[in-house]
Amino acid sequence: MSRHYQDECIAAVVEAERQGIRECLIVLPDRHRTVRFFCVHCGEEGYTSPSHFRVYCSVVCQVAHQKDHGWMGTGWKGGRTHASDGRVLVYSVRPGKTSHYRYEHVLIAEAALGKTLPKGVPVHHVNGDHSDNRNQNLVICQDQSYHQLLHTRARVLLLGGNPNTDKVCSRCRTVGRRDAFHPKPTNWDGLYAYCRKCVSELHKEWYGKQREGLPDRRSKVSLEQVIAIREARASGETYTSIAGRFNISPREVMDIAKKRRWRDVDDGGIPAAKQVARKLTPEAVRECRVLSATGESFASLGRRFGVTGTSVAFAVSGRTWRNVQ
Repeated sequence: MSRHYQDECIAAVVEAERQGIRECLIVLPDRHRTVRFFCVHCGEEGYTSPSHFRVYCSVVCQVAHQKDHGWMGTGWKGGRTHASDGRVLVYSVRPGKTSHYRYEHVLIAEAALGKTLPKGVPVHHVNGDHSDNRNQNLVICQDQSYHQLLHTRARVLLLGGNPNTDKVCSRCRTVGRRDAFHPKPTNWDGLYAYCRKCVSELHKEWYGKQREGLPDRRSKVSLEQVIAIREARASGETYTSIAGRFNISPREVMDIAKKRRWRDVDDGGIPAAKQVARKLTPEAVRECRVLSATGESFASLGRRFGVTGTSVAFAVSGRTWRNVQ
């Protein structure tokens, strides 16, 4: 705003005060408009735009006024509402925070402790009713793991089991003894979430090992192709070559040839493929050293003698086959 407009604004304000007007609208050229207002809490004078009319001079006055008089709106219902999960929210002013609603059970727990709850400390409802915030229904947990343990034990009790010896299967929702679950050290309780029966059923579903001879729903090959793969592997063809012909991965070819998958397919008694460890002979080691000196790569020599390039590199460098000259 230019100096000329400021002078006009000051003159209008002085004239309004002389006439006893507490609030005035100053219309200035180029659409410069200002409205003077007085804070409803502290009475301090301020200026604002007519399109964004204010009643507080600062956020501090707004929070203090709402704390003393409640929310000044038609939707105010006493500062108590419910979250989507049923927990109770209570209006509680927190300076410096944008939201002043807090969970009622947290406020009750803090009042019982006499201090603010540390970050990450949950409050557990014993009967599972999130709206029941009586003191005898609340338990302050040390961390989320202990909170989850309380829910797990309560679930076992609800289904008629013993929390010390039983566990609930997350798939069939039945209670079984802990020895009915496979061990899994990475889980919080050291056990699988599914019981042994459900794990077996899932394996049959995942790998398609139905006794009716139905094909695996995840496989890209048919029954006839499975038999052809096993015959090709029994004749000595490599996994990579077979995988290229049937457009699948060498790992899948190996699982089919070793009968890890498609176990119930009638293939005429073709024996399962076995891993044969190929080793170098002293004559092959001497030939590898001669050819390596001419510049042939270890990978090429490995393919020629049917071993890995690493085995050839160790033999040529003398890390293995030290007694061969």
